[in-house]
Amino acid sequence: MNFEQNPKIEELLNSYIDDELSADERSEVQRLVRENHTIAQRLRQLERCKALVSSLPPAEPPAEVVAGIKELLRNHSADTSKSKHIESRRGARHLFVRHVLAASIIIGLVGIMGAVVYRIVGPEETATPIVVFNPAPTVKPAVMPVETKKAVAVAAVEDTTGIGLYSLQLQTADFTAVDAYVNKLLEESPWLRYEATKDQPGKSAYRILCSRGGLEAMMSDLATVWSKFDSTTLIVRTDNVGQDVTVASVKPEQVADIARQDTIDKRVKLANNFAMLNRVEQITPDEKMLAATERSMPELTTIPKPVLTSGDKNAATAPKGAWDQVQVDLNIVVTGHK
Repeated sequence: MNFEQNPKIEELLNSYIDDELSADERSEVQRLVRENHTIAQRLRQLERCKALVSSLPPAEPPAEVVAGIKELLRNHSADTSKSKHIESRRGARHLFVRHVLAASIIIGLVGIMGAVVYRIVGPEETATPIVVFNPAPTVKPAVMPVETKKAVAVAAVEDTTGIGLYSLQLQTADFTAVDAYVNKLLEESPWLRYEATKDQPGKSAYRILCSRGGLEAMMSDLATVWSKFDSTTLIVRTDNVGQDVTVASVKPEQVADIARQDTIDKRVKLANNFAMLNRVEQITPDEKMLAATERSMPELTTIPKPVLTSGDKNAATAPKGAWDQVQVDLNIVVTGHK
């Protein structure tokens, strides 16, 4: 039997325990108990609860409870026009009061038991002052895969001769899909460490530390989505302020070739060559004109042939532990536009 659908059964059982029923009502409850196992079980539960409550020491109910009861009593005496309706809910109200009082007594008992347990198992009083430690503030974890959280110090690079400093700026009309690919690529790359900053909508910045081999492997993967970028610009940092080299329309294999150079002078020279070559290619896309231009620029003919010639991931493979020897400090900024 569902007591929620038959609240009168709960009321009758409580009144039966409190000896508030007439002889006929008591006989009816006893018949229900004999015929219905669920009602009999509920009656035993209520009897055990009453026995437990009766054994508790008296406790003062909370002031809010007393005020609520007084308010109910005042409403009961003032509203005589609704006496019939109030009479029909008398049992429910008495049940509510019993539940409130039982809860108050249980709360008081829990407090008393807690004090007793503390006296028994609590630490002995000493002269040592109690020091309260404030909880440390929650720090939002950096966006990096689990295996990359080995506290790599991303500090200022001191030896700029050995470590190349670069900024790669990529612009795309399909920002959401391309940025998701770049983020997944960095998360799954064992040959680099990175930090991500995404505090502006439509813009993501990544700082990457890796070896030259690790950069080649990353550029090989990025080559698969390079056509999605409307603008690709590489800035090669130098020791002299204002003398950085900007390579517009840079290609992934050009980035890898520049990073492969082990001195600033070599990197700057190759970056300048690529910048000029890309400008000429934009102006004279015809292969014959470009070949003629290259023949007229003997310095450009000495550019090493790029290793990365396609998006094939097998074109560049970073050795195991390649990130351990940091040779490249690269900032990648991906922005979207309509």
